[in-house]
Amino acid sequence: MPSIVRAKRDESTDSVIKRFKKRMMIDNILTLVKEKEFYKKPALLRKDHNKEIERRKYRERMERQKSSKKSFKKSKKK
Repeated sequence: MPSIVRAKRDESTDSVIKRFKKRMMIDNILTLVKEKEFYKKPALLRKDHNKEIERRKYRERMERQKSSKKSFKKSKKK
């Protein structure tokens, strides 16, 4: 779906460009273009996907540890 940014009446070109850039960031178009700029082998895609899964698991584990430490400190104060 194309992103359309139309200039409003008496709007400067700078503000139109600013709105255009913001729209591109919101639609995540720049990252998609960078990803598709070069061909990635299927093995590399799997490797990246597995790294992302590991990253998520690590973050979740760290969040659980933080929350358990906080609850431990609260119960210890009482």
